[in-house]
Amino acid sequence: MFAHDLEKRSTVSNLIENLEIKMHPLNDGLVFDEGGIKVTAFPVEHHDGNPTYCFRVDYAGHSVGHVGRHNP
Repeated sequence: MFAHDLEKRSTVSNLIENLEIKMHPLNDGLVFDEGGIKVTAFPVEHHDGNPTYCFRVDYAGHSVGHVGRHNP
């Protein structure tokens, strides 16, 4: 994550030293396709202006999307 994310997430009871975050590069488009489950990632704008991703999951003719806080 970005340095400002770590600063915002750290608190007295959640020390920055304990916030080990592993980054994995992510491209737009299909990011997972196995066993009939497909996950597609696409960029949206986070509420504070930083980029984030929405994830669409498709399975057995149904879809659901997940995104954190974002701008409409």
